Amino acid sequence: MTNKSKEYYIIVEGIVTEEFPDGLFTVHLDNGLDVVACLSAKIRYRFTGVLIGDRVKVELAPYLFYRAGRIIFRFPTKSKS
Repeated sequence: MTNKSKEYYIIVEGIVTEEFPDGLFTVHLDNGLDVVACLSAKIRYRFTGVLIGDRVKVELAPYLFYRAGRIIFRFPTKSKS
């Protein structure tokens, strides 16, 4: 069994715009595309909450970059105080 190298993935940033009940999210990317993304195992394991409006980093496969991705990082929110 071989490991897929991380160099084959495209990493982009975007904002979560919609949440679905099955754990999927719609993310509006900085380049204007909307993709459906799931949470990575690391994010799920650490119980990192992702909400609508959060800025996230998404990992996309180069052959399906316009369709599906994986949320690999949530940027800290800025406090409004």
